[in-house]
Amino acid sequence: GNVFFELYGNNKTITLAKKTEKVIVGDQSYDTAPMLFTNIQNKIQDLTLVLEESLIAKPSTSKGTDEQVSYDGLDAIAPLGYSVYGPTAVLSNIKVKTADGKYIQAAMPGGLVAWAYGGAKFENCQFNGKINVWLPSTVGRDGLRYAGGIAAMAEQATFNGCLFHPSTGAFTVFTEEQHSVYCGGILGGVGFRDNSSRN
Repeated sequence: GNVFFELYGNNKTITLAKKTEKVIVGDQSYDTAPMLFTNIQNKIQDLTLVLEESLIAKPSTSKGTDEQVSYDGLDAIAPLGYSVYGPTAVLSNIKVKTADGKYIQAAMPGGLVAWAYGGAKFENCQFNGKINVWLPSTVGRDGLRYAGGIAAMAEQATFNGCLFHPSTGAFTVFTEEQHSVYCGGILGGVGFRDNSSRN
């Protein structure tokens, strides 16, 4: 769900275990953990998330002009939530850890959130784990893809005192084509949330 309220974690730990349904990626099915929230518009502080199971996005698909359905590489996922946005949105002292052998995987994965925009702030947040970027051959080469230890993509967001503790491999890109994938310990890259942001 969405977070419109202030959440004080009191230095507690939340463990994200596997969901009952599996996710299909290519011709394989995987267990996956859930995202904790969807969109965050207020303050969350002093909280630790542990991924007991890998967090794997369901690959995004779309129909082409020929009505054929194919992977479009627009899926994004992160443990804390899909997005954090707005001037009142502050993530402070949030830590995310993946258990041994577990990882986060999407076309655009983030260690805490996938998107940060609209004046969102990060203070002293940390990610400790592995991130995989998965892009099938059907995804065109023209689009940029981002992966970040704290956020995959951001526009008008501030990061202060955040850390990325890479586990073995840190970022791994799985693709059959030569895509433009940008990986960053804190932020994957700057993206435009909508067309109005370009003006």
